[in-house]
Amino acid sequence: MQLIRISSAVAVLGFIVWAIYLANQGGSHTIFRWLAVVPHGDKWGHFMLFGLLALTVNLALRFSTFKIFSSRIYWGSALVITFALLEEFSQYYIPARTFDPVDFAVSVMGVTFATWLSRKFFTL
Repeated sequence: MQLIRISSAVAVLGFIVWAIYLANQGGSHTIFRWLAVVPHGDKWGHFMLFGLLALTVNLALRFSTFKIFSSRIYWGSALVITFALLEEFSQYYIPARTFDPVDFAVSVMGVTFATWLSRKFFTL
């Protein structure tokens, strides 16, 4: 069962890394063209992908937490937010990309939603 959890997280991460690579190269793909047609498709992509990544990483890490003040934080959610932040800021230095803090905010919203799902359906 743990192998399935880890494999799921690796698969989602792999898909995101592939999409980032294509975008960094200025490449196009059917998925990008489809998202361009959907209203706010890019934002929905950030929400869904980073949320799904947070959920699968939380599962893979068995919902392990750390404490900040009186709050318990999922390691998976914290790692994904850090990854999203680094990825968004890296776009400032890549000519084919555009730094957009709204993309990061929407990614955090996806992680927050995944964290809420984790808390609702799994115990802390």
